[in-house]
Amino acid sequence: MSYFSLKSFRNVRPERAVINEVVTLTRELIESFDPGVIAIRGLSKYQRTSTILQSMRKVLEREALAQNVPCIEITLKQIIATFCIDEKATKREAFRQLAHIYPELVHYLNRPNHWQNEYYNNLFMAASVGAVLLRTQNRKYFLH
Repeated sequence: MSYFSLKSFRNVRPERAVINEVVTLTRELIESFDPGVIAIRGLSKYQRTSTILQSMRKVLEREALAQNVPCIEITLKQIIATFCIDEKATKREAFRQLAHIYPELVHYLNRPNHWQNEYYNNLFMAASVGAVLLRTQNRKYFLH
């Protein structure tokens, strides 16, 4: 079984409070779902300049390692390569192809409001990271 989720961490609090929230959430998710692997979206060039994102990622990886759960990075380039075989290779086309594979996602494409499209872009990104992992990793991660 696959699980994907979105969680926003507001950076209006001290960095330590945000990091503590990441630690708590990571521990709860590992305890609840007992994953064989955790897929993490690779940070963009712009995102890599953020110290808070770097810290959040390191703490997530550290917590996963402490529980013997490997973390696998899935980049946007991998997502596009996985879903854009004969079509125009863009993130938008990758999401369209993902919705073709998983029809329950279709109604989240092309929403009428910009903020809805931004929100669902994050949903598609999370789902595509998991879908790429499912397509590329050894099945042993998914058998318990």
